[in-house]
Amino acid sequence: MVANSPLDLFGQLSGNETGGIWSDDDASGALSGSDVDLTILPIGSYNFTYSLTSTDGCNNSSTVTVTIEDAPESGTVNAPAEFCVADVTVGQTFNLFDLLDGEDQSGVWSDDDASGALAGNTVTLDGLTPGNYDFTFDVNALGTCDDSLVTVTIIITDTATPVGTSVQEFCDSGTVADLTATGTSIQWYDEAIGGNPLDPSTTLVDGEILCNPNGCNYCL
Repeated sequence: MVANSPLDLFGQLSGNETGGIWSDDDASGALSGSDVDLTILPIGSYNFTYSLTSTDGCNNSSTVTVTIEDAPESGTVNAPAEFCVADVTVGQTFNLFDLLDGEDQSGVWSDDDASGALAGNTVTLDGLTPGNYDFTFDVNALGTCDDSLVTVTIIITDTATPVGTSVQEFCDSGTVADLTATGTSIQWYDEAIGGNPLDPSTTLVDGEILCNPNGCNYCL
């Protein structure tokens, strides 16, 4: 609105005569002469009437309506959504709007990396190989009002199965931190399925079975 303010109401009339008076029909407080200060108008419609009395006493008037619309909102981008290949189920999908806050959900999504997994605002995760996938949202413009494009990211990761000796022995005592295994971000659990994560300071129990995130058991 700043770029179009003040708005000269005479520019909205054709064949207008001078000598008349503009009135602020809705008492918006934005009218000064024939100029309207758009920057102080909240969202809504406002009527301004130009009244003219001719030399023969005839009255005539025309009304101009100024409408202030809420600008389209692309939204604020959230952190990327990350999925592990091993956790993706057959046919699993993801709604890209879940990666935006405060957006108008009227617009077009584009598949920046030509993944072939996009349909509307839905991405089919099943079949995506490990990597980063970007998708850009172009919100629909309202007249001349538009907003900048925003890009969200889906990350597909594939963590290798940890490798370690299945039977590990310790003298007298040991803790979870003493266990050895090769892998990335290894977390030990007390059960293979639905187990509880173990703190590194947890004392090891003789003969207990502990599990890594991939369900591989290492017997103590």
